[in-house]
Amino acid sequence: MAALASMLLSASGASAGGPTSVLVVSPESGQSASLYFSDKKYGPLESLLGEPDQGRREEPPGLGIGAGRQLNVTWLVHDVLPWRVDRVYPDSPGTKDVWIHTATHVPDSYNGYWHKARKPASCARC
Repeated sequence: MAALASMLLSASGASAGGPTSVLVVSPESGQSASLYFSDKKYGPLESLLGEPDQGRREEPPGLGIGAGRQLNVTWLVHDVLPWRVDRVYPDSPGTKDVWIHTATHVPDSYNGYWHKARKPASCARC
């Protein structure tokens, strides 16, 4: 998640308007960042987080509130309407895995799927 963190927390402000943007928030540090769809970091971020609606429904053991660092990634349509939320856990207890929970039917439901990051090494310094 180092790539994710540096990509997001060093991003410049996004422009208003357009098809979509993304907001990233770190609850622990209080830092936030945003990207506009035309930013060169937008596509790589989307790839790092993986495909929506794939994975398992059950929460991995040891995760949840207070289970270490978490990054909340909220994808917005026209910069105002959330359509996807990724919760990224770069410090999964008892494992080197980076877990991601992706919900795509927001705001109606935050139920979604859990999956491991495909490139956890790039997540290690997040």
